[in-house]
Amino acid sequence: MEIYSGGRRIIKVGMKDDNCSTLVRWARRNGINTELGDMAPELKNSTKILLAVISIAVFVGQLAITIIYALSA
Repeated sequence: MEIYSGGRRIIKVGMKDDNCSTLVRWARRNGINTELGDMAPELKNSTKILLAVISIAVFVGQLAITIIYALSA
């Protein structure tokens, strides 16, 4: 959550921080504009690469198990 004053961001608070939901309720109760933005954080490129490598490793492992099973039958 980002808090703006005069069009300028003055603080950034994580939605998982303690009492963040209380702050949102307070703002809405006091007529302060609140907008729900994109809640899904963008993955870093290094995380995307790591997930791709893990996916490939799982696929290759499953393929190897399938081949071994087929050859042993």
